[in-house]
Order: sequence, then C-alpha cells, then structure tokens
Amino acid sequence: MSHDQRGFLIPNIDMEKCIDCGMCQIVCPIFIHIERRINNNQKRPQIFAFTGEKGIVSKSSSGGAFSYIADWMLNGKEGYVVGAAYNNDFSVQHIIINRKEDLDKLRISKYVQSDQRDCYTQVKKLLNNGQSVLYTGTPCQIAGLKSFLKTKDYPNLYLVDLLCHGVPPYKLLREYLEEQYGLTNISEICMRKKDGWSSCLDIRMKDGTICVNNGTSSIYMKAFLKDIILRESCYTCHFASLPRYGDLTIGDCWSARKYKYSEPYKSKSSIVLVNNTKGYYIWNESLKNNPNFNLMDMSDTDIKLLNTNIQRPNSKYTNFVNIFWKKYETMNFTESYLKTVLGERPVGLILYGSNNYGSCATNLALYLAIEKMGFVPVILDSLVPLRGISNDFLTKNCRTSHSLVKKNDVELVNKIFPSFVVGSDYSFNITATFTRNHLEFFLMAFVSNTNRKIAYAPSLGLPNFEQDNNTKFLFKHMLNRFDFLSFREDSAVEHCKKYLNISSQTVIDPVFLVNKEIFIDVAKKSKLKNISDYILVYILDPTPEKIELVKKYEQLLGLKKFVILDLDKHDKINKAFDEGVLGKLSFEDFIYYFLNAEFVITDSFHGTCFSLIFNKKYISIKNRNKRRFDTIINLLKDGVDFIPIYDNIDKAFGSTIMSMDYNFSRINSIIDACHNYSNNLLYNALMQTPKTEKDSTDINVQYIQLWRQNYNLRKELSTKDDNKDEISFSEIKQDELWQKISIKLKSLIPSYLELSTVYSNSFYRIYFVGTNHKIHYEFAVYKGKFYFGIHCEDQTLQEACRVSFENIQRLWNINNPKSLFKLNIPINLTNIDTIIIFALDNINKIEGIVTKLLSIKQLHI
Repeated sequence: MSHDQRGFLIPNIDMEKCIDCGMCQIVCPIFIHIERRINNNQKRPQIFAFTGEKGIVSKSSSGGAFSYIADWMLNGKEGYVVGAAYNNDFSVQHIIINRKEDLDKLRISKYVQSDQRDCYTQVKKLLNNGQSVLYTGTPCQIAGLKSFLKTKDYPNLYLVDLLCHGVPPYKLLREYLEEQYGLTNISEICMRKKDGWSSCLDIRMKDGTICVNNGTSSIYMKAFLKDIILRESCYTCHFASLPRYGDLTIGDCWSARKYKYSEPYKSKSSIVLVNNTKGYYIWNESLKNNPNFNLMDMSDTDIKLLNTNIQRPNSKYTNFVNIFWKKYETMNFTESYLKTVLGERPVGLILYGSNNYGSCATNLALYLAIEKMGFVPVILDSLVPLRGISNDFLTKNCRTSHSLVKKNDVELVNKIFPSFVVGSDYSFNITATFTRNHLEFFLMAFVSNTNRKIAYAPSLGLPNFEQDNNTKFLFKHMLNRFDFLSFREDSAVEHCKKYLNISSQTVIDPVFLVNKEIFIDVAKKSKLKNISDYILVYILDPTPEKIELVKKYEQLLGLKKFVILDLDKHDKINKAFDEGVLGKLSFEDFIYYFLNAEFVITDSFHGTCFSLIFNKKYISIKNRNKRRFDTIINLLKDGVDFIPIYDNIDKAFGSTIMSMDYNFSRINSIIDACHNYSNNLLYNALMQTPKTEKDSTDINVQYIQLWRQNYNLRKELSTKDDNKDEISFSEIKQDELWQKISIKLKSLIPSYLELSTVYSNSFYRIYFVGTNHKIHYEFAVYKGKFYFGIHCEDQTLQEACRVSFENIQRLWNINNPKSLFKLNIPINLTNIDTIIIFALDNINKIEGIVTKLLSIKQLHI
C-alpha cells in the first residue's frame, strides 16, 4: 500500500516486477464478492435499536454496542479484538488487543482512513492457532479480510462491520491540525461528543486547554460531513448495501430521537443488524439478555429513517469534490475548502452587530442584498464579534466566519475574500468604545491593496477634524484607501469633502436595500399569532413628554398599546410606562409587532424606517443622532407633503394627524427608486477593479493601534483631577512604534507628510533618524510644567554628547523642568542626517531648540 497524491492509501503494483498472473484480481474483494456475488448474509436482516448503560454510553459514539461485544470477546471468549486506534501523530491504524484496559483505544469513531498494515496476517495467525478474534472495521475492510482468508469460514472469527460515511485521508487531518493548533501541541482529539450524539472535533492541548468544535465549527468536519474529501471509491462503494458483509452491523440509529427509550441517554443509540447465524450468536451472548439494556425491534421501520448508509453510500457532489481537489493542488487544505464552498464571489462583511433591533435589521438586509446580487456574503465575526440579538439571530440565519477561520486570521481572509464591505451603524463612529477597539477592522486597515474595500452607509459621527488633527489625518489616510465610500447621511458626505477632501456617495439605509417581503418572512418565523388592533410604541429614551404623548394617542384611537424598549436599557427603563411593556423580544417578534400594528409611535430611526416599509401610520420624534432622521425627511420631501417626523414633541399630537394623507403610494415609489439606485452603486462597487496603490496593511494596523493609544490617553487626561499637578511616566509615554510607522508611510506615500502630526497640543516628539541608530527626544507640557526625556535605541554607544537640564531650561525659558528619563545616556549624533518633528503647535520654538542643539542636514515638519 502507498499514498496517492491526495493522501489516500491505495494498492500499489510494481509494474516492473508484475508477471501478469492475475492474482491481484483473484484476491480483490470487489471481484470476489461483487462479481461472483459471494455473500450469503440475509438481504433483510433483523434490526434492533440498542442503548446500553449510561457509563458505557458516555464513552461511546452511539449506544455502546461495540463495547459490550468487545467485552464479551475479551472476557467471555478470552479472545482478541481488532479495531481502529490513533497513533501518537493521530494517524489511524488497525491494532489487535487482548486486554480490557486497552479497549478505550478502539472506542469512538475516527473519521479518517485506517491503515491495516500487517493486521490481516496477524489475524490469520491467531485464527490458525485456535484463538477467537473479533474484527471490526468498515464493510470494505471486512470484505478485504475475507478475501485475504480466501473466503475460508473460520468458526472462531467474528466480523462486525460499521455503517460507514466514507473515509478522508490522514494527510488532510494532519494538515488541518497543524494549521489550526500545531500538531505537537495536541495531546488528544475526539470526533464524537461523549455527552451527546453528534460529530465534532474536540482538541485537548498539552497545556490542558480544550478546544470544542461541533460538526459545523470545524472545517475538517464540515468537509467530511459534506462528502467533499472522501476517497473516490467511497461514492460508489459496493459494500454499503444489503446484504451486509459482517456477522453484525453497527452504527448510529438516526431515528432514535423519536423513541422514548433513548431519552435518558440523549439519543445516543446504536442500530444493530443481525446478518446471519453467527450474528445471532453474538447478539444473544453479548447484547440481548442484559436487563440494564434498552432494546427495540426496528425491523419493520423504513431503513432510510434508521440510517441511509445501510443500503447505499453517500452521494458525490461532483462539482464541489472536483473543485476542492483541483484547488488542493496549489493551496493548503483550509484555503481549498473555503474557496470550494464559497465559490468565486465571496464577500467578507465587517458589521457593527450590537444588541439592538435596528443593528440586527441593517446587518441582515445588507447581507441579503449582497446575496441577491449573486455574491456569497460571510459575516466576519472572527474579526469583529457580533453581540446580543445580532449574534443570536445572524449566526442562525447567515453565514459567519467563526466556524471557518481562526480569530483575527487576517492573512487567511485576505486570501479567501476578494471583496470586503463594512456595514452600517456605528462602524466609523469613534465615540463608541466598541468601534475604537475594532477600528483597524472597520477602517479595513488589514485589507490588502489587491482586494476591494467598500463602505456602505456607515455612521461617521462627524468627528471634530478642525481640532483633532490626529483623527483627521488617520481618517484621511484610511478612507482614501477605499474603492467605494458611501454614507447614510448627507452631513457625513459633506464633512468628508470639507475636511478630508474625499468624495463619497449618499445611499439609503440597508433596511431599504431589500424588499419588504424579506422582513415579512422574518415575522412569519415568530411564534406570536393573531395579535392585532394595537398601537406599537417603540421608544428608546422615555421622557415624561413622550409618555404623555402615548397616552393622548391611546385615548384618541381607543387602542391598547404594546411598548418595545431599548434592549440594553430595558431593565432600567421598563417601569417608565404603566402597562403594555413587552419583554426583551426576539428579532422575529420585533418585526411581527411592526407588521401587525395599527399605529406606531417611535423615537427610533429604524422604528421610523419600518413604519415606512410596512406602510404604517406613525409619529416619529427625532432622537439621538438626529441627522439620520433628516435623511428620511430629505428623501421624502420632494414628493410627500406630510412627514410626521418632529424635533418638537408639542407638534407631534393633534386630532388632524390621523386624517392626514400619508401618501404611502408615493413613499413606496420614492423608496423603490432609491432602492434601485443604491443597489446599483453597491453592485458596481463589488464588480469594479480594486485600487492597487503601494500600501502596507501591517503599517496601517499599527497606525490605528497607536492612534487608539493616543486617543485613550488624551481622553484619560481630560478627566483627571484638576488638583493633580503631576503626570506619571506611563501617562505620556507613547509607543516607539510610531517612529517606524511614520518613516515607512513617508517612504510609501510621500504626499502624506502631514501624517507626521500625530500628538495633542501638549505632546511633542522629535526624532533623529540616523544611518546606524535612532534617537529621539520627548517633550511634554502638562498644566504649565515642562517634561523632557531622551532615548536611544542603542544604549551601548560610548561617544559622549550630553544634554543638560540647564540647556533645556535656558532654551525654553521654563522654570522647574521635570525629567521623566535619565539624562546621562550617551548619544552619538555624528551620523544624523534627518530629523522628523511631530508637533501640533509651537513648531518654531521646537525648531529653534533643535538648531541650537546640533547642525542638521534635513528637517521635516
């Protein structure tokens, strides 16, 4: 046996030594058992469902049938058991045991091809010596053993074949384990849940860490269960049929959940086929007569319900299988699988998925809009995690990456996804802590220059670019990298043009990108039924005025109310209304209440959107980011006379409001036009050629990391106690990374000299960039006091050049300077040829200091 290119073990014939005797065909199990039809087992065997004792079931793949049969052989017959076991490198081979202590090695399914090595020869020796042997394996292995024994009927040989799904090669398992965990770091793997009935690939690391992967969260198990990586012959297996080839056949009883006997053991039940007289002997001796077992005769049950592999192999999805193996010729296992199942048009989505109904709605809509265009969207929650209701709903209804790629594996996602889209909500709004903490993903700093970078309707939040140059230059650099940039608010488009000189598009909110039928389908999944005739109140921030407004409409309309509140604040504000407050809803229930409402009162932007989508009469009070509401007003104002969206709550009530013409037909026409326009923009963006400017993702990520440190530091300093007149070293120390980033950015993008301005008004840094080493001075002014530091990367330099406090004090004319660094570090200035100054103001003063300290060849400011 040798390995083929895919890693499968196959028979190998040395053609130079072949004498064309035909013996290989004579002993071939296919020829013997199929062509000659040598199989006297029952075509319709008796079938039982079996569940053993809880302690054994917990150690087993299914109901524990194998354990009891093996125990009977080891103890009752004092014989030998043959089965598949892991080697130290997690390859699998058949071994022979005769001690009960070794039985655990053979338990639990192992979804990888097993190497027989000299197992057949050893079994034959044992049989000829009069020893009893229980051989377990796949039906083709059973047929192979029979062929090897020349179909001789050994009375002391007992055969149990497994209901086989098919086998992948060990090569793929090894590669997967190495890629994901490092093979030498693993102490144990398990491919079946010990406390439940499902496939998995749980990994126990040598440090004690346990990595839990169910059948849908491991790429190896996904590829196996989708029948993509099976041996070619498995798809046309001649032995996965009736009659079977073992004396007994065991496997999973798929229909066990329908029967009460399996409930105590979480449906972990075996199916046992008794195929011949010897099979009945094994059954009676090992399984039938124990009062602690649960047994049920399933002979009259449709075999397809029990387990389809009883009578047929798994089907080959030809397209997927061929694509995978073709890609595997040039890619590793993980890349090959992802490229196969995601196709040629995958799109990675970076979403601000918060615990918010509106956030969930925008993310779902953007996902489905892209999918409808013929792309394959995947929410990259392995980079930016989803939270709350967004996580609950989207992970169940959309493709997500947490089961496909490791956390923060930006190298792999860049290889897999040619296009990335950052979604709506607070994605660009740095006032949100979550945004700041994930800004390198939202601003796509990690995306390579060969992949498309698209922003669809993120919220910018209008940062103060006039006073915050750090953020201004960061956004100018990062947004310039985008291939398509759009915002939901006109104000954001104007802000970018005014302060960053970057053009962008205004688009509609993602909830308008899809047809309302999408949300109607969501509502149909709700368990709520036959609720009608009510006012829906969706209020994020209750105030006495809003509560009074709701009461007035209750009286005017004579309808009961249902109140939906902000999910994050629900427990704090649920007492604001006297009655009708609903609990924390699922997203399906949230949509259901909008779909069936008679009238809507809301201070939510997306509450207003859904009122329009479902053509509900509504009253909307501007709240939180009021510019979002203005986008709706601007959208509708040219064709709709009555738009009940108010700044002033006093205008939101009046008996005439109910008689006003909401003109939903015109509203629908306007939304449809914007829907088409925005969808076309997004589609064209996904199809266009990406920018390929010289760029570095590593530098961009580091740039944002340093910006975040500086932003958080300034935020911390702004909240310090006014009575504190000292500043600690840690409070003004900035990452040395910036020096490297700036130099690299300037070499890559010479036009971005303004990026050198990175610190707040109180911080100054001067860099001396030499040919052999780098030195910098650090200055800080805090509450009227001056701080000075000096640093050299190579502190072994022996040439003396000392700068005294007196010099600094004299040049700056500042009393009582304080040192945060030791000033007696020797510094070599002989090879300095460039000085880069980072400062926001007082540049002339700093330049004066520098020119007095030493002569320079070049100065960048």
